[in-house]
Amino acid sequence: MIKIFTRHRDFLFLGILIFMVNVAIKRQKDAGGKPVLYGPAEPLVAQSKPLKKKALKDKITSLTVQIDKIMEQVDDALQIIPAATPESTQLRGMRLHLAQLKQQYLQNSPAFILLGPIGSTGVAMKENRIEKELLKTSNLVGKIVKNRTSEEAYESMQSVAQSITYNQQLLAQASTDHSTEQA
Repeated sequence: MIKIFTRHRDFLFLGILIFMVNVAIKRQKDAGGKPVLYGPAEPLVAQSKPLKKKALKDKITSLTVQIDKIMEQVDDALQIIPAATPESTQLRGMRLHLAQLKQQYLQNSPAFILLGPIGSTGVAMKENRIEKELLKTSNLVGKIVKNRTSEEAYESMQSVAQSITYNQQLLAQASTDHSTEQA
């Protein structure tokens, strides 16, 4: 009797596997036979409406734009801070870390297609992890610049957008102070 249930279970799993392989083949054909690099949460794109595709594209764009803005802020901070300082070394390390985060964000494993909802959950968790890393990095950039330009303590921001805006203000102030010192 137990063997009967295991056979049914095995046939069920075989059917699910065949279905998942067919979906992967169909998506591969839809992409023109070229290897498919799915962006964050893109396994759901094939099933979603065009409006959802636009919202997803905006989300992808917003995180990559945030990464690029933080990279620009790191570059601006490197121009203000002398090269022989530990802060400068730390900022260069942050720049490399941000480039790695961007690469991780833009490339997902094609295996996420086969995982369906579980893969989408994995992508969402990765996005949350990357967003936390961005906030941590942006706050650290702001702290380094604030310590260089002011004796006040830096207050950590709660969102990446707030941190980027505040850091832009700090860098603008620091660059004007830096240019007046050189003159």
